[in-house]
Amino acid sequence: MLDKEGVTEAVTLDLLKRGYSILNKPKGRRKGADIIARDPDSKVRMFISAAGRVRPKEGTERPQVIRTESQVLACMSRSVYTALRMHDEDQFSPGDQIALAFPDVSECQKYLAVEKPVLDSLGVKIFVVKDNKEVMTY
Repeated sequence: MLDKEGVTEAVTLDLLKRGYSILNKPKGRRKGADIIARDPDSKVRMFISAAGRVRPKEGTERPQVIRTESQVLACMSRSVYTALRMHDEDQFSPGDQIALAFPDVSECQKYLAVEKPVLDSLGVKIFVVKDNKEVMTY
C-alpha cells in the first residue's frame, strides 16, 4: 500500500500531465488540502485530500502500516472529514471542487463502493492510485 506522500505525489504528477497547475502542495503534516490545483480550461480550483499508509514518526524506523479494516475505515474517514473541513481552512470559494485520493487496495475499494453514490451527489471527485503510481478517476 502506498503511503500518503506516494499517493499525493502520484496525483500531483497526473494533474500536471493533464495541464493542471499546482497552486499549493504543503509539506509535512497539516490540516486541510494536501494538493490545491487549478483546471487549465475551467480555471476551477480543486482541493485534494489524500490518504495512505502513514510514514514513520520521528525517531521510529518502521512505518505505521494499516493492517485492519477498521484502520482503513479510520484512514478514509479522516480524509473525508478533512475534505469537509476544507471550506473553513483553505480559502475554499463557491465553485471550487473537492477531491479525495486513496491507494488502490481492496479495503479502500470496499468502502468506496458504498460511499461513491453519496460522494458523487456532493460533486466530490475520487482518485485511486495503484502501486505503480498510475492514477485512475473512480
